[in-house]
Amino acid sequence: MKREIFFPVSAEFLPMVFITALRAESRVLMDQAPGREIRRRGRMRIFQLFEKDFYILETGIGIPFSRTELSAAIRELNPALIINYGICGALNKNIPLHETYLIDKVCMEALPVIRPADDLLGQREQLKISFPVSDLLTVEQAVLSTGERDRLFRESGCSLVDMEGYPLAQISRELNIPLLILKMVSDMADESAVEEVNK
Repeated sequence: MKREIFFPVSAEFLPMVFITALRAESRVLMDQAPGREIRRRGRMRIFQLFEKDFYILETGIGIPFSRTELSAAIRELNPALIINYGICGALNKNIPLHETYLIDKVCMEALPVIRPADDLLGQREQLKISFPVSDLLTVEQAVLSTGERDRLFRESGCSLVDMEGYPLAQISRELNIPLLILKMVSDMADESAVEEVNK
């Protein structure tokens, strides 16, 4: 089912940077828009779309190995808005596969909660029309067992899990750039997670 997204792409939100981890995630946009690679920084790749103020910054899987390099790349692009989109696992076993969520709260063990959607209150209300809202736990290692999944859900209370969201939220706060995080549930963070992600 194709979902219409209500979000105004006006001059106040340009330039806009989409941040992804995987090439398959980047392809979602690159298959729809003409673009070209303009720069590499270690494992990070930067693409420009439409020859205009739309960029994709592809970080690779996991917490970016160098927050300094990631921060420098974002500063160089100087976006008015960052949109992080990609896949995540479900810690809450009642979450349906393949649903996309607007992330309203990002957590990481022993660190303060960040609420990225608060940076765009008006747009958040519009996006809630298109997406259900959830919270996200960022971890350093992939969650690949029901035991670990259930423990993290109990301890964090977060329904979703990824490996990149929290550092991106930290950097966006440090640079005072609004951030939206959209995550599609690819797997149940269990023994079949790798197979599901590969699909």
